[in-house]
Amino acid sequence: MTKFFINLWYIEPINMEINLKFYAYFVSLSLALFFSPLSMGKQVNDLYSTEVLIPNQSRLAMEQGLRDALRKVVVKLTGNSKLASANELVEALNNLDDYIEVWGYSDALETTLNKPEKISLKVSFSPTAMERFLRVQKFPLLPSNRPLVLIWILSDDAELGRQFVNIQTQPGIVNLVKNMLDQRGIPFVSPNYDLEDVLSLPIQNAWRMDAEIIAEASQRYESDVWLMLRFYKTSTGEIRGAWLYQVADVRKLGDYRSASISNFLDVSINKIIDGVADHYVFIPQTAENKVMLIIDGINSYSQYRELIINLERLELVKNIQTSEVYETRVEIVVNVEDEAHRLYKSLLRSGKFLPVVAEQSFELGEIALRWVKK
Repeated sequence: MTKFFINLWYIEPINMEINLKFYAYFVSLSLALFFSPLSMGKQVNDLYSTEVLIPNQSRLAMEQGLRDALRKVVVKLTGNSKLASANELVEALNNLDDYIEVWGYSDALETTLNKPEKISLKVSFSPTAMERFLRVQKFPLLPSNRPLVLIWILSDDAELGRQFVNIQTQPGIVNLVKNMLDQRGIPFVSPNYDLEDVLSLPIQNAWRMDAEIIAEASQRYESDVWLMLRFYKTSTGEIRGAWLYQVADVRKLGDYRSASISNFLDVSINKIIDGVADHYVFIPQTAENKVMLIIDGINSYSQYRELIINLERLELVKNIQTSEVYETRVEIVVNVEDEAHRLYKSLLRSGKFLPVVAEQSFELGEIALRWVKK
């Protein structure tokens, strides 16, 4: 190790500029590999729209559908399914016209199991009105840059035996899970279930929920979260299942039983996403914190503009003011509705920044990062 660093620092005068550039790149790459705890996440749009299934186009069904749509959007924005029944929603439910921008009907897609409703009611809400309402209620907010979830699904059937669930084996279940995650605004990826997956995650290890083997098999997908969900039907027809997921190096087990697959998946997915979202939400604060961002690697005005645009996308950032520009370094003061460490994690998760120190300190209200040129 010592010899390596001695050689790295041995710089011929004639190659000074080339070697320094290489060293800077090496340091940035090393920090990214060893000190960044988060994956990039994924930007999610259309968070203020949803659709609900209704039995017909009567006024009664329409009004109930609009109320259900508001509850769904609240859950999508907060990451907490329990808030769908919160007492704080009464005011908004009684004044839907203040929040809805547009709504309309369409034919329902075949994405559910055992659902008689065939009409889809699509509703779009005002981002300004919804955000103001959620902030007044002090509800948590799940940023639009959201964790990417890798989902392994495994079933045990009396006729088919144990098998991984995919679009070829059980398309109804796959479409149901996809619809549930879309409704929650959670980006996800399914395994390929190819030879590499078969070798790295044998079905017996998956059924036992062997955490270390699942984690290793999941690495190829570069997700923020991995989830193993398994279930089976008993001789009495009851659906029983369990799950294991890992988020931010924390693993959590759970289980549930139900009379139907659709209910089992609905309850299980909601519990899982609620737990995952807890690691990413922030609570809007009345008093804002000032944080100084010291960003290196800005080599052009277009990169500076892209930097500002990326900061403006962050929901917890409320004010942006550039205080100094020196060569490739930009210093920006931002007002944050949360602690500085939350902002730091959000910036890393955006995929646009690299850390420049092994362990970021937040005591001085400063965050140092390096801009990643795309």
